[in-house]
Amino acid sequence: MVFENVTELKWDNGVAQFKMNDARSAYYVVRLCRDGKVVTNMNYGDLTQRYKPGDIVNCEFRHYIDTNGVYTFQVKIAENDEDPTDFSKGQLSEISPEFRYEKPVEKLPAPTGLRWSSESKGVALWDLVENASGYKLYLLKDGRVVRYISGGMRGNVNLSDRISGEGTFTFKVQAITNDVSKYANSDFSEPSAPLENSDEVDGTLDDILEKEDITEALNDLKDSGKVNKSELQVAMQTDSGVQSKLQALENRYVEEKGITVEAPRVEDVAIDAGKVNILGAALNAEPGQTVGLNISRPSAESPYNPDVYKNVVQFSMEMKVGDSVKTGELDIPVTITLPVPEGMNAGRLHILHYSSDGTYEAIYPRNNGDGTVSFTITHFSIFAFAEVAEPAASDGGMSQGGEERAEEDGAAVSGDSRSRQTDEDASVPVEEWKPTTPDEIKRYACVGKEVISYTLPKANPYPVALMNAMQGPMCFASFEAVLGDYTIGRTYNIYPAHNRTYSMEKEAEITMKIPASIYKAGRDYKMICVTKGGQPVILEDLDENPETITFRTDKFYAFALIYK
Repeated sequence: MVFENVTELKWDNGVAQFKMNDARSAYYVVRLCRDGKVVTNMNYGDLTQRYKPGDIVNCEFRHYIDTNGVYTFQVKIAENDEDPTDFSKGQLSEISPEFRYEKPVEKLPAPTGLRWSSESKGVALWDLVENASGYKLYLLKDGRVVRYISGGMRGNVNLSDRISGEGTFTFKVQAITNDVSKYANSDFSEPSAPLENSDEVDGTLDDILEKEDITEALNDLKDSGKVNKSELQVAMQTDSGVQSKLQALENRYVEEKGITVEAPRVEDVAIDAGKVNILGAALNAEPGQTVGLNISRPSAESPYNPDVYKNVVQFSMEMKVGDSVKTGELDIPVTITLPVPEGMNAGRLHILHYSSDGTYEAIYPRNNGDGTVSFTITHFSIFAFAEVAEPAASDGGMSQGGEERAEEDGAAVSGDSRSRQTDEDASVPVEEWKPTTPDEIKRYACVGKEVISYTLPKANPYPVALMNAMQGPMCFASFEAVLGDYTIGRTYNIYPAHNRTYSMEKEAEITMKIPASIYKAGRDYKMICVTKGGQPVILEDLDENPETITFRTDKFYAFALIYK
């Protein structure tokens, strides 16, 4: 197929621009060169999902322009992205005009204030740098870089779905200049403190739940020497096992100590009280007391950044315990579940948690997949639903929280065959990575390039998300340990869509279409699941359709589709 080529290639302060002219579906890859040598290839995917003929596409290259030299770029258009780095194939544009870069003497300062969010596990935070247009972030596991992300303009990036397996996770950040002629990009910051995990909290809760005396159990839960409150807060938000155990403890406390939990009350705010829930409220009450959650419209609007957020709905939340309103720090964190306001996209939703001085922290809520979101807090105040503003059509698709993925992420196709987008924009570029060692080549060969087509029955107890994913050496070795005379065809990451957890109480059923490149009549297909701890489980095909595989699982993480 011959496409109408892109035109009007030019530079604007380190940003590459071109005009898109073809409405037909195609993949667009932009190659950046310095002094005639390739710097990087950026895969923008199918731009027709965001742009129409005549639109100007901006390609953000300022995070790559940091060395003196002459920069050019070229655009490749192809029917598929089987080999986006091969510029001997596909339709090529002319080479852009030259951009001569001389590194300024003045350099942006390195970001400071690196920390992990206390309210949303896996969310990296840092202080903004003046004159920065964006940020480059490296996620490190045991000191080695495992993920590169462009953090957009905000001082936060949600890394929760990039963190898996055992290890110590840290991150470091570089500030990217907003004017390549005035300021050079900063040095990378020092690494952050390590991310804490919930395994210790989970084990402590097991010990507490075994206590026969509920008062003693609750006192242990409140004892900072036994349970770290911030770790408990993170575990309540991210670990379904911890949530279930805390709910069981709360149920015991309510029953044995005569606690009355009132239905949530909502006044003058468009929130359905029937879909509001709070976990942990009763654990903050004394025996015999009544506890309830009140939601109302705040007396005055609090400030927010309109360049980052749109469709902002502010509300006040307070918890009444006995005859008074609970103020200050809670004894036990609480998890709030609220319905997503009509017209808002749950995948782009933040909860703004305001402090008394008008500043706020952006909480990444857990999307429960049923029209509600959940978040865990240690004190009450003013809050807001805030939808992240989508970039304009001419911004090149680099969203405020945009990210450059290194290896995985395949969009899913639901039962009605409409493509389902991930939280980030489909047009965010991908930095091409190539395997080098024999082991990397073997594992990378099992990563699918095709869109995953699967269906979920309506009776499933929760939604499930599937992604093409390159598995690490330990997971791959676990696959091979039970492989027998089968061959690994594809590897995936599969999780409950609303909770990146390793196991659920009930099984979910998934029917997946066998990828065309590994389908052959007469082949037998199975799934291998490797969950927490590296234990492989073989899942049999439950349907009779030779072109699909149906399996049920309550264990999640790494999966391999195998055949013989």
